[in-house]
Amino acid sequence: MTIRLVKKCASSQAAADPLAAIGHFHWVEDRTDYRGTYTREELYDFIKSGNEVYVRDPADPFGKTRVKVLAAVSQQGEKCVYTAINGQQTDHLLNLPDCEQ
Repeated sequence: MTIRLVKKCASSQAAADPLAAIGHFHWVEDRTDYRGTYTREELYDFIKSGNEVYVRDPADPFGKTRVKVLAAVSQQGEKCVYTAINGQQTDHLLNLPDCEQ
């Protein structure tokens, strides 16, 4: 399954790393337009299970360029997700719109 992340929601816990401060994500499934939410940890597991996750590149005026979301374990042992283009880590997750509180 392929999903596109559309919003990020802050965690209730403070974190030094801004990516670790994201508590969960809202997403849309490409083929069906089904929508849902995943915690950062659930998204990590989803990616590790062989599914594809991406965000749209905000620099693309047509919204067609996909930026792949990857999974990793932090030095503190936390499940994390991040984006990368051509092997370079980017902060595209931080560019997602915030959830309404």
